[in-house]
Amino acid sequence: MRAHARKLGPWGTRGLLAVVGFCVAFPPFFYRNLPVWGSQDGVWHDDFNNLHTKNTHDCAAYIANPNKRHWDDMARYAEAVFAQLPEGAAFLDDDGRTFYTLQLYYQKYHHRRPDVRFMLLNSWGFSNWGVTEDDFVRTAKRQTPLGLAFMVAAGSPYQSLLDKLAKDGIVPERFPLGEGRWIYRLRQVPRAQMTHGDRLFVHDTFVGHGFTPGKAPVLKSSFEADEAIEVKLEFARTATPVSVRFRWVDPTGASYALSDPFEVPSNEIGVWSRLDRKDARQPGPWHVSALCGDVEVGRASFTIR
Repeated sequence: MRAHARKLGPWGTRGLLAVVGFCVAFPPFFYRNLPVWGSQDGVWHDDFNNLHTKNTHDCAAYIANPNKRHWDDMARYAEAVFAQLPEGAAFLDDDGRTFYTLQLYYQKYHHRRPDVRFMLLNSWGFSNWGVTEDDFVRTAKRQTPLGLAFMVAAGSPYQSLLDKLAKDGIVPERFPLGEGRWIYRLRQVPRAQMTHGDRLFVHDTFVGHGFTPGKAPVLKSSFEADEAIEVKLEFARTATPVSVRFRWVDPTGASYALSDPFEVPSNEIGVWSRLDRKDARQPGPWHVSALCGDVEVGRASFTIR
């Protein structure tokens, strides 16, 4: 038997070409936009958000988009670190972020900043690999009074390390690098304030929504006028209960809203507040301040469109 080919005709040919064209054009569009969609609330957020490396580089864009031709986030981050770390600094990183790029690529092979001690946290417990938490605590106690101790992050996997540092009155605070990037510089706080104080020692302040436990929050810097806005404060573990309020300030500098006091119990590391939906908020630059008594302990800025 012979198989007989069947002509598609002009419309069939056009349809086939359209399908082929779609199959060629859609993947680059899809993968290029995955990290954009992942940064927003929606079906892609849990898998393609950039929360783990939000302060250093867009790892989600690197993973999602096979076209790396114009991806230079890590290079820009490295240049910012090299330009702004003081001479003789100690910088703690982990194997999930930027250590290998900074130390094994730029420092070892390109001889950048040989004065900086890039330290890899041994979070897995392997022998002869990285430094232990106690090793870094000893380094931090020497370097912090000189302003020379830094960390890549103040969250996972560092919580037990942060608790050890806090026992010596050492807490990380945001150290801006520009271009929306930052790391954390360790600072010394009087131990009496850490153990018997009435204020929070803040690592960072974020705005967005979805800060409830167990969710991946959406971090934002721009909101619609009627959109609900949330703020989260992250801080050294509290030794005693602390009262904190949040003041929302509009573009004129006027106080727009002041929250009721949040009674933060001891042993906490974070608190969040919500500004509910309301029409016709004034467009422009806003900020929210976290207050312990009359002392501002944290601040975050955002824009109303």
